[in-house]
Amino acid sequence: MAVAYGRSALELSDSIEVIWLSTSDLVESTFSSLMSPLDVNPQASLAASVDAEWNISRLSGVSVFQVAPHCSDCIYIIPVSALGHDSIDILIKNCII
Repeated sequence: MAVAYGRSALELSDSIEVIWLSTSDLVESTFSSLMSPLDVNPQASLAASVDAEWNISRLSGVSVFQVAPHCSDCIYIIPVSALGHDSIDILIKNCII
């Protein structure tokens, strides 16, 4: 896609791991683990870069979230279909957003 717009493709470092979280259980366990330091220390914080992608064949709605916590070398790919209500609650807690 990048080449079509005269751009070069993004190349990730070999140290970056891309992880597909395809179920709400995977999303919940992964983010619960990332956020566990927040339960221990109320002054702690968790920073992450978040991106959302839309399926160009749809008129509206997010298809995939990408989350890159600054504390790890992982990028988590989360299809919206994998987000249950509990997972959405985890992502919008006031200590994260």
